[in-house]
Amino acid sequence: GPVEELRAPEGFADELRETYAAIQSCETAAVHITRLAEAPELFDPEVLERLRVAADVPGWKYVRAMAARTRLAEVAAALFDRHDVLALPTVPLTAPLVGQRESELAGAPVAVRAALLALTSPWNVLDLPALTVPAGTVDGLPVGLQLVCRPGHEHLLFAGVPTRRA
Repeated sequence: GPVEELRAPEGFADELRETYAAIQSCETAAVHITRLAEAPELFDPEVLERLRVAADVPGWKYVRAMAARTRLAEVAAALFDRHDVLALPTVPLTAPLVGQRESELAGAPVAVRAALLALTSPWNVLDLPALTVPAGTVDGLPVGLQLVCRPGHEHLLFAGVPTRRA
């Protein structure tokens, strides 16, 4: 079918990023809070710091984020009223060096971890199926194309994706 360029509604991406951060923080803290209190030495120092920050996110932010998630899911679902599959880059930058914490994106400094999650986390928080496939190289480094569809239509993501046979 025809390919059409789409733009997210104004503020959609920022609100989705904030929603993801609140939900992910609270749910991660809920899983690890006991171990965090009883045996913090079991965590890598960087992970420990992220867990402590996550544990400080107030419950009201989680409640608001869950309500926002419902509203944002409706906006995303409307995209599939006219389109079967969304296609976008998997990540907004080429592969960073191992251990690299900062990079540059559109001429501005960016945290590598945040950049690597920026284009995949929206679909996770909205419970939408997504698949990434190799899409070539940029500056000699591999890049991926991310395909997203509505739940129950995952077969569309695999249509045309070459399979390897042993």
